[in-house]
Amino acid sequence: MIIRLATAASLSLAAVVSGPALAQADDPYADCAATTDDAARLACFDATYAEQREVIAARAAAEAEAAARAEEREREEFGLNAFQRDDRREEVAESDPVQAEELARIEEEERREEEREVNSAVVEVFQDAARRQVVLLANGQIWRETSNSNMRRDVRPGWEANISRSGLGGFRMTFEGQRGYIGVSRLQ
Repeated sequence: MIIRLATAASLSLAAVVSGPALAQADDPYADCAATTDDAARLACFDATYAEQREVIAARAAAEAEAAARAEEREREEFGLNAFQRDDRREEVAESDPVQAEELARIEEEERREEEREVNSAVVEVFQDAARRQVVLLANGQIWRETSNSNMRRDVRPGWEANISRSGLGGFRMTFEGQRGYIGVSRLQ
């Protein structure tokens, strides 16, 4: 009896404290907490708990299925250039509306990623064993020059670097007030 009163008091306190903060639509247990009959409240909590477990299991299954589809898509698209990948995605989208929706979401994420740029000052420039430039930026990132470059000067500390995606999927570093670019890959 004392445990039931303590539980009821805890539930009442929780309802008073969180009641205004949580709308009933946000809290699946709100109706149960409002029930005054002990047996009915317990039955309500049990039923809601079972429903929530089903929702969580369904969400986990959907996430696992999406991850498996993404892994399969990565295997199928491995080695394709951007044009080949777009053609393949169009074919898949025409044959499967569910995949079309997922591919549209992925393409939007890729587009946003491609539009992102990083701007930071060059702090220090090193050379690796292959005599490629390694650039330390003020934001802590370290980038190494790749073979895809058209810049005739060496990078200098103090220059303002802008890193963006290049057309073929790599990254390109340009510098404010300087001509050309260097292809880069991130080390850290």
